[in-house]
Amino acid sequence: MKKDKIAVFGNGWSDEYVITVLNGIMKGAKEYNVDLFVFLDYVSNEQTEEMVKVETKIFTLPNLEDFEGVILLGNTFNKSSEIEQICKEIREKKIPSLSLEYCFDGIDYMGTDNYSGMAKLTEHLIQVHNVKNLIWIGGPEDNKESQERYQAVTDTAKRFGITIPKENILCGYWSYYVVQDVLAKWMDQYHELPDAILCANDLMAIGVCTYLKDLGYKIPEQVIVTGFDHLESGQTYYPAITSIDRGWNERGYQGIQHLMKLINGDPVKHMNQYLSAVAVEESCGCVLSSEQKERQLNTCCTRYSQHMDKTFYDWHLSGIDASTSHIKNKEELTQKLSDFFKDAHSYEGNNFGIYLDTNYIETFEHDSPSQTDRFSEEMDVVFLMKDSVVQSSQKIKTRQMLANYNSESKEAHSYLFFGLHDAERCIGYTSLCDVINMLKDYSIHLWLKHVTEGIKRTQQSIRMENLNHKLEQISMTDELTGLYNRLGYEKIAIPYLNDCCNKGDTGAIMVVDINKMKVINDEYGHLNGDLAIKVVAQTIHENLPESWSAVRYGGDEFVLLGKCPEDKNVEDIKSKVIKALDLKTSSMQLPFSLGISIGSVLVNPDQNISMEEYFKMADKAMYQMKHNN
Repeated sequence: MKKDKIAVFGNGWSDEYVITVLNGIMKGAKEYNVDLFVFLDYVSNEQTEEMVKVETKIFTLPNLEDFEGVILLGNTFNKSSEIEQICKEIREKKIPSLSLEYCFDGIDYMGTDNYSGMAKLTEHLIQVHNVKNLIWIGGPEDNKESQERYQAVTDTAKRFGITIPKENILCGYWSYYVVQDVLAKWMDQYHELPDAILCANDLMAIGVCTYLKDLGYKIPEQVIVTGFDHLESGQTYYPAITSIDRGWNERGYQGIQHLMKLINGDPVKHMNQYLSAVAVEESCGCVLSSEQKERQLNTCCTRYSQHMDKTFYDWHLSGIDASTSHIKNKEELTQKLSDFFKDAHSYEGNNFGIYLDTNYIETFEHDSPSQTDRFSEEMDVVFLMKDSVVQSSQKIKTRQMLANYNSESKEAHSYLFFGLHDAERCIGYTSLCDVINMLKDYSIHLWLKHVTEGIKRTQQSIRMENLNHKLEQISMTDELTGLYNRLGYEKIAIPYLNDCCNKGDTGAIMVVDINKMKVINDEYGHLNGDLAIKVVAQTIHENLPESWSAVRYGGDEFVLLGKCPEDKNVEDIKSKVIKALDLKTSSMQLPFSLGISIGSVLVNPDQNISMEEYFKMADKAMYQMKHNN
């Protein structure tokens, strides 16, 4: 029986949240035996709208009508333009959908409220730790979640007669690095720290703590720092960050349950909000429980193994770089990726693929305009692994998204989709199966960068190879006739004939010379002389066997070489060229008489004679024919 498919859209920068909530969703997906198709971008606040379009192109990959339902990881998106088209399509096509932690018009909502936990945390700081002067560091000013958290802080502070001065209201854009710059500028102006710094998320709280500790401040002894989200990284930091727990794993599990009810037509409450809770740790001055201390200790114990894990991962990425270097064609790219990943795919899992846009594949050979709104109708699967076995390269319709997808599998799976792109254009996408935890520490983002750069190197390498080939062809081609020149004779024609001899095949050399060429040049001018050479060259080109080579050896002399079983074949070719020239010149009504003399010799693989000697023999035969004429 065909399984239901659920599409999930989110932003990968919120890695801990995405991992936690996806694990919760996956728990429910296994109970309902549905597959998750997770589409993640990496849009940041600093990116231009053009870059946002490139990043979010992965969201155009799925046709939402192919899915039974959609889950939006609503609070992960950094820009409103990221998700506008998806929301519009959901509403227009009335697709069963749910947004977690952020409310979109016309779409069911489930989340944890931002107000209650933040209000209780502020109350805790004032009542237990006697906080009177504080700094608030929020996310983007137009972000609804940040606004609600700020409102909780100001309302609670006001109840205790505390007002936050305007200069103490800062914006850290959710960023570990940005918040450090913001705090540094504040301290340059005001110098003395407040009693507490309340941050709108844990990432900024960790950034604040790190910055202050580098300056020699002690936390929480000299200043209290708190966050929001209760990330694992905050819990294992020192000091552990006092924060707000939103129950993300449970929210993900409840979310898939809600969506399945919606799909099945069961009655549901379309707006669901749960209370957030204070997670007291030590950055506010409280003492850790024995369980919390053990958690911190375990983190310290794994520090070396984490270092080694990173080292091994770096080696793995270096292997990807090496496998995508010095590649001459698309087939070699597939082969090298297969050679590498067949024994090295512990990070990627046993089922993953790399899909390149047909439109991009064309750029391997030449420049072509890139599509900016959607993928091409077909994808080239340059690498595919199924159940740990490397599969052959193939093409698929883009709407399929996955090669060899089994919709009747008895197990539920999570498929992660990411766009492959450089700064300006989309290259394709990649899919990985059941490796949600690879999102941690942006490992997958780094992997995508290495794969993308490897493919770009391949494109550049193939283009350079083609360019070198073209330059080589130009260097070996006579400009007037288009036939090989002397360099082509030495590098292409003679090696070809040598190869015939090495294989035991009889070959032939013909030397062709235009009769009375000096008369044509002297009496009719050099332009007519050039015309004579071009007419003879064209006749030779049109009447030689396909496998033969024709060379303008110099002036009005040509050399023809090729495989030739017996002398009769040579005479047939000579006769054909001479007759064709007579026919062509009579139809052209040239002002001069144009004829040629041809001398030939068979190249016998059993005779120990050099090619230079064979050429002299053919040249002598040509002059004998010229003398006889």
